[in-house]
Amino acid sequence: MKIPILFMQFRTLLPGQEADVTPTGYKKKDNIRRSLGTPGTTLGLVTVTTERSKGIPKIGVTCEAYCTIAKVSDKSNDDRLIVDVVERAVIEEIIPDPVDEIVYGELTEKPYPPLPEDYDRRVMTMSCKLLNSLYERLPLPRDDDRERRYRLANEHDADGLIAYIADRVRIGVPPLLSADNVAERIKVAKNMLTGLAIAAEGERKKTARRDGQGQPQDEQNEDAEKFKERIEGLNAPDEVKEKLNAELKKFAALPPMAIDKHSIANYIETVLGLPWLNYSRPACDLKEVARILDEDHYGLKDVKERVLEYIAVRIKNPDGKAPILCLVGAPGVGKSSIARSIARAVGREYVRMSLGGLSDEADIRGFRRTYVGAAPGRIVYSMSKVKTSDPLMLLDEIDKLAPSAARGNIQSALLEVLDPEQNNSFRDHYLELPYDLSKVFFLATANSLTDIPRPLLDRMEVIEISGYTQDEKLAIAQRYLVRKQLAECGLAEGDVVFEDDAVMFLTECYTRESGVRGLERKIGSICRKIVKKQLLEGGDAIRRVNRQTVSELLGVPPYNAPETQTSGEVGCVTGLAWTAAGGVTLPIEVRLVPAGKGELIMTGSLGDVMKESAEIALSVVRSKGATRDEKTDIHIHVPEGATPKDGPSAGITLACALMSAFNDIRPRAAVAMTGELTLRGKVLKIGGLKEKLLAACRAGVKTAIIPKDNAPQLDELPSEIKDELRIIPVGNIDEVFGLVFGG
Repeated sequence: MKIPILFMQFRTLLPGQEADVTPTGYKKKDNIRRSLGTPGTTLGLVTVTTERSKGIPKIGVTCEAYCTIAKVSDKSNDDRLIVDVVERAVIEEIIPDPVDEIVYGELTEKPYPPLPEDYDRRVMTMSCKLLNSLYERLPLPRDDDRERRYRLANEHDADGLIAYIADRVRIGVPPLLSADNVAERIKVAKNMLTGLAIAAEGERKKTARRDGQGQPQDEQNEDAEKFKERIEGLNAPDEVKEKLNAELKKFAALPPMAIDKHSIANYIETVLGLPWLNYSRPACDLKEVARILDEDHYGLKDVKERVLEYIAVRIKNPDGKAPILCLVGAPGVGKSSIARSIARAVGREYVRMSLGGLSDEADIRGFRRTYVGAAPGRIVYSMSKVKTSDPLMLLDEIDKLAPSAARGNIQSALLEVLDPEQNNSFRDHYLELPYDLSKVFFLATANSLTDIPRPLLDRMEVIEISGYTQDEKLAIAQRYLVRKQLAECGLAEGDVVFEDDAVMFLTECYTRESGVRGLERKIGSICRKIVKKQLLEGGDAIRRVNRQTVSELLGVPPYNAPETQTSGEVGCVTGLAWTAAGGVTLPIEVRLVPAGKGELIMTGSLGDVMKESAEIALSVVRSKGATRDEKTDIHIHVPEGATPKDGPSAGITLACALMSAFNDIRPRAAVAMTGELTLRGKVLKIGGLKEKLLAACRAGVKTAIIPKDNAPQLDELPSEIKDELRIIPVGNIDEVFGLVFGG
């Protein structure tokens, strides 16, 4: 955009500031005032970085590449030109006008990039506190808006805090504009304030020596008195108060500009901000808790039963230790939302801490105070955000700790948190005090048990959340998902009705998942398209969503109808497998290739366990009389080669595929199986039975073959699965062959 610009020598204004930019050095100042002083006028504010430039720079004067765009405020008058700085911009071209001295610039807005989603908010909090403390060390008039500074710091608004400080100090440097990275802007502001603080301290000492005085009266005695009052009123153990009083003595004895004074003040603030002996102790009504859990979530019988058991015990023994539960299930089954619902049901504060990608012990235990910028760990930081010592803390993604050299250390730190025998005196390196976590209701989530470190798994009670049946998905969609997506799209309940047939069509042909996250996305997509259609065509374009409406709005289904998924072909048998995303069907193909080298070829990104299963299955098939020519290669392939596959449950599937290829016989259609095999032909027990059978239902399987040792688990399966599938337990491979190839 082409707008008039003003030049400021060695001063940089930042977005968010309100500043006086009265033009100086211009011969025709009145012309400038008439042209640019109207409220609402847009101006460009450019920093000049040469000593010899005054007023309007000549062509060739050095200017920074970045400037700011401002609007003239209605606070302006004949004496002062006040502007509100609104955005950062890039200078494309400067065009002087020699007639009225007004200079125009071709500017392009370039806002600061947003913070990354995974940015550590603790780092931002520490940085804001550091800038705040450096600012308070400057010899400025008493701050009339201290609450605003603390609010900006608590909201992690580093740029807003920097703009506020720069406005009060009335100084700025161009790198604050040119730095795209917020960490760089914080570093520049910190260096600027540190320099000013050092200069102010030197000037103070000179004045004291010249006047023959000692140290001036400490203006921060007031802060020490406030700290003392807060310590006396703190509901905490005596050990904590003794530690705080010792730190307060150090704080009061240090001179105002001492660097340690800031770190001690931060420490005292941190300790005072923690809930030490503040327990909520809500009055729990077991029936009300059950009602809330049923209201928020459909199904999940095991989870609800365990929570009700905990509440019942808590009613009988209020001082008992809180449990440490671990919800394990595929993505989208509702693990995190269950945690929020439990917190609401039991009347506790809710706080979430993600463990995904953590690799350093300091993330849990904090940094020792000897380090510059030390801060407490995430556990203590999370506790500081709640007002009670017994919240519900969700440790999300505990199976995704970073695989690094320091992982052992972070495991040890988490052990102290999750071990009921140790967490009553958890020690954070920053606090240097024992903190009682025994009353915290810890709830962890994970996608896979195999990725949770064994020592941590031993401290937790595991509750597995299997995927949902088609009927459960239908109920969840109609009770929760449709209402939620209608509200998010601005539609009232009843404006659009999803028929049951449309929801079932979505689950069968548009989503293949254990949970309902993908189903919610598809429902949301339909709602958005309906809203767009209503605004374009007017009126109520679509009021009911049926099967045909889904096809029209979402296009061709990505998945075929379930009946076509498991048609039997020679050498191709369908297995059932478990993954972190739930159960899946796993087709296994075998082809005999003549005129080869007599090799066993295995493709499809198979792991070591599946390769061993294939070799065992081949030996078992040969022992049953299946033969081949010595020059014939055996090629075993599992489709989707880009996806790694491994696990001890594909033995009987591999054996059936080999038998089908060796004898050129077609297996029965709509049959799937799971089970490991021994050299003696015995079928071994497997895990993840419910997830695998759910996958069989989704794929249109009619008969599922499972190990006999898994038969007792059938009583725990939903009736929908047992009604839809013919489930046959087997004990050896001969029974399997009879079911798959028998007449």
